[in-house]
Amino acid sequence: MAEWYWNQPDVPHVKEFVEAIKAKTGRVPAARHWFGFVAGWTCALGAEKAKSMKAVDIAKALQDFELPPEIALGPNKAFYRAGQNQLMATLYVGGAQAKGAAPDDLFKVDKTFAGSDVAGTLEDSGCKMAWPA
Repeated sequence: MAEWYWNQPDVPHVKEFVEAIKAKTGRVPAARHWFGFVAGWTCALGAEKAKSMKAVDIAKALQDFELPPEIALGPNKAFYRAGQNQLMATLYVGGAQAKGAAPDDLFKVDKTFAGSDVAGTLEDSGCKMAWPA
């Protein structure tokens, strides 16, 4: 993830996340840090909402489930789309760069999009969830 992203003052809770990762690793977070963070919290929050530890119950609880800002850490809403539970989060468009403003700044972000604005429709995705009986 680009240093640019982690220095956005208008995105709530990002600073705390960055400081927590830097305290453990000595570096700014990479995208994989956020993905792991979101995955763990999604399981916990889904189980809490479902009042169950059963996978199917959690999956059903995640239909249109919106991540709280302290987990989403993005400028747009992050949620799991009903019908497939695909995470709709902010997309960062840009490219790799050999050298940025900081040693960890390896990706230049040119534009951001809300994932739900560019994902297409559920029908176009071809995904059909089938719940077990």
